[in-house]
Formats: sequence, C-alpha cells, structure tokens
Amino acid sequence: MYFVHPARCEACWYFKNIANKLSLLIYVAAPRIIMQCVVCSTPQLQGLTDWHISCSACGYEGSALTVKINAQPEGAPVDELEREVGLKSLRQENFRDILSVVLKHVKPGARRLLDVGCAHGWFLETARAHFDVLGVEPDSVVGSRTASRGLPVRPGYFPDALTPDESFDVIVFNDVIEHIPDIASALDACNARLSENGLLVLNLPNSRGFFYRLSKIFARLGWRNPFNRLWQKDLPSPPTFIISIHAIWNCSWPSMAS
Repeated sequence: MYFVHPARCEACWYFKNIANKLSLLIYVAAPRIIMQCVVCSTPQLQGLTDWHISCSACGYEGSALTVKINAQPEGAPVDELEREVGLKSLRQENFRDILSVVLKHVKPGARRLLDVGCAHGWFLETARAHFDVLGVEPDSVVGSRTASRGLPVRPGYFPDALTPDESFDVIVFNDVIEHIPDIASALDACNARLSENGLLVLNLPNSRGFFYRLSKIFARLGWRNPFNRLWQKDLPSPPTFIISIHAIWNCSWPSMAS
C-alpha cells in the first residue's frame, strides 16, 4: 500500500499508523486452531471471543458457552412472562408457516409429532389440530407452566424423556437443536425415533442473517454486547452453534452419512 509522506498529508499519516497497528494486532492475535468442524471436518479457528469458534470452509460457528438449565441464576433470573409477551405473536406466525411446510411434506397418514424443547407450547397448540402431539421440555419452570394449560409436555431431555418403544412420524426442533452440545448423538436419536419415511424439521438460526452479521461487525470494532446477546451469553441455555444455509446444503452431518 502506498502512503503520501506524513508532512504532505496528515490524514494519510494517521491511516498509516492505524494500518501498522492493525497489522501488529492481526499478527499477535492470529486465530488458533481449536478442533475439527463437526460439519465438514475442516480445522476450526478461534473466533471473535475466547468462547467463539468458526469454520472458514462451511460457515459453521460454535461456542464454548455452558448450558445451565434449572441451575440457580448467577444474575437476575429470566422473566418468562415478559419473554412470552415479547415473543408469542412472532413465534406463532413462524410456527404456522412451519406447520404448512410440514403438512406438504409429511407422509400420508402421519399422526404422531414430537416437539423437542417445546417451551411455552405454542407449536404444540398450532399442530395439535393435525397431529397427536407430545412436547419434551428440560426447563422445569417453563415446562410446568405449559403443562398446566393442558398440553402434553414431558419433563426432561431428548431422547431420555421418551420410553424405549416410542416413535414419531414428525420430530421438530424449533430453535432448539443449536442448544444441544452433542448434535451428532441428537441426530442419531432422531434417526432411531422416526418412523419409516418420517420427517425431521430443524428450525435454526442462520449465520447469514442481517442482524447477526451486523453484530459481528460491532464485535470486531470492540462493541460485543449485541454479539453476546445474540449468542445468549450468561443466559441459562446459550446456543452451541450457529450455521449458514451454505453449510446445510453443501455438507453432511457425520451421523447422517450412513
């Protein structure tokens, strides 16, 4: 890069010094290889924080944040009533769209539907006119409130909360699969629990979304609050990964290869 002599252009001198500092910063903080990507097996690099990792090949991004469902909160507890007011109408609209896709692709005669991590039960309410629904919810407070409305909710984690002989025509993860640390085992359990020609629905965050990309720009500039919030840092169940549509279409999950 060519710079005008500082005596002739103060602005160029300023930007030259910034460039030198950035070069030094990049050299000192070069990304470290953390582990192989769970999607494409490419070595992952340390991302924008000490808990964030990323894969340059397929777009997979992961975290080392700890899931603490049902643990005593370290700070102010999550106000589930306030959260419900803020999310309900948006989630219900989204769930109606998802159900319409499910009904287009499900096999004829399909009846049993499992909603993993059913939370407030809004998808159960949306789908029960078409299926015999069951929800599994690990958060004891949220799950008990949902069950008190008469919805079929079983406490615990998937697949441990199920009986050995239970199977389903449809298994749905609505903003849940990204919170499960061992995704390969979860997908293996789905394969085992789905009936023949069953349907697996994964509704999950897209790393190419506008607000997420904007939060990464802010994080690179030193303001990490939006990035931390989208990763739900310090909340009971932060996601373990965020993935791009590119990764979904161009890579195969290890447990789905057989």
